[in-house]
Amino acid sequence: DVLTWFASPVGIPCRPWTEAAHRNGVKILGTIFTDANGFNTLIQRDASGNYIGAQKLVDVANYYGFDGWFFNEESNLTAAQATELINLLKQLQTIKPAGMEIHWYDSMLPNGRVSYQNTLNTSNAPLLQDGTSRVSDAIFTNYFWQGAGTFNTAVTTANSLGRSPFDVYTGADIWPGRNPQQLFNQTSWINNFYT
Repeated sequence: DVLTWFASPVGIPCRPWTEAAHRNGVKILGTIFTDANGFNTLIQRDASGNYIGAQKLVDVANYYGFDGWFFNEESNLTAAQATELINLLKQLQTIKPAGMEIHWYDSMLPNGRVSYQNTLNTSNAPLLQDGTSRVSDAIFTNYFWQGAGTFNTAVTTANSLGRSPFDVYTGADIWPGRNPQQLFNQTSWINNFYT
């Protein structure tokens, strides 16, 4: 349904990939990784108090023809900076055109500290939905989940926010030697395939 063009610090999808995705009914998102310099640029405001970066992100996506942004904040921020970033995301929700999506990666918490939750829970829920304010259209959880409890927590939390459980994306890390989901262990797959 959605392809995230994963690049840093700002990943703008290549046109052939965007066209191939759209031909197949798939949305494609650019990526925002922030560091101290990029973050300070992103949260600058105009004389009316609007985030200049929010409008620029919409303009860039529209110009290049892709469908939104995936935010990956994996560096610690102060609580004040985190609030600025959340408010920028909220502004994106109000100015983005219909069909554009804003996704959040399960990394930074609302207090600015990086703490991977590996599910949607009450700690990271405000980065998806803050009361009646939509912050992100989806959250992609970190990979180190274990067992059904992960999914039960995500579904319960999404429902409590008035959001669909399908707004929570979960992946499997199949990188050799570090994947916590042994179901996806390459050796297990090969052994199961040949037995």
